[in-house]
Amino acid sequence: AGIVSFYGPSLLAGFAENGGIHPYVDACVRQAIFQSEPFRVSAATEWTEEVLDWRDPELARQRRRWWPNPGWQWLQGDDPAEGELVGGNIEILEMAKGTSIWPADEVWDGAILGLEMSEDAPPPATVGNWLQNYAALGLLNRIGALLVSRPQFYPLADVFRLWQTVQRVLAECGRADLPLVTNLDYGHSSPMGVLPLGCRTRVDPAARTITVLEAAVH
Repeated sequence: AGIVSFYGPSLLAGFAENGGIHPYVDACVRQAIFQSEPFRVSAATEWTEEVLDWRDPELARQRRRWWPNPGWQWLQGDDPAEGELVGGNIEILEMAKGTSIWPADEVWDGAILGLEMSEDAPPPATVGNWLQNYAALGLLNRIGALLVSRPQFYPLADVFRLWQTVQRVLAECGRADLPLVTNLDYGHSSPMGVLPLGCRTRVDPAARTITVLEAAVH
């Protein structure tokens, strides 16, 4: 539609966090929505997959248990890329293919594509099949960089299988050069950052930075 949309926390999953909103979520929301200038995307210092029952009032003030965040993984690519930030949940995007809400064809040229998986934790092989469909559509040969979120409820071995699968698909379509960053803190991940879809973004593998180059709001 030509407008910026914010891929970030919902009411219960982010703003109404047990024990109060997480400082990382608070900072990301303020950075993306309450200031009108470019900004650098940052990694959270900690993460969790602990689930506390929102229906239990006794747990409302209990903070979840958190682990140190190992940070993003820069798996391949050397050259920086700049393009429009597009993407979202890969399962929902599968439902959107062939419909009127699928991104216009010109959007894919040089795009910074961000993908994340839901709490259903689709197997790495399934994600690979979806990406092979992107390759068959010619989209992986047109994008400038690929960002993949930290998958929720994946055993560690499956996290590694996911990374290997994504790299295999990229290699098969001649994109072993494509900047690929995984383990980002957005989508179905806790804490959840904010990505302003539609903004021009730069991914720099040498500097290991992701920068939103234009203000998301005016």
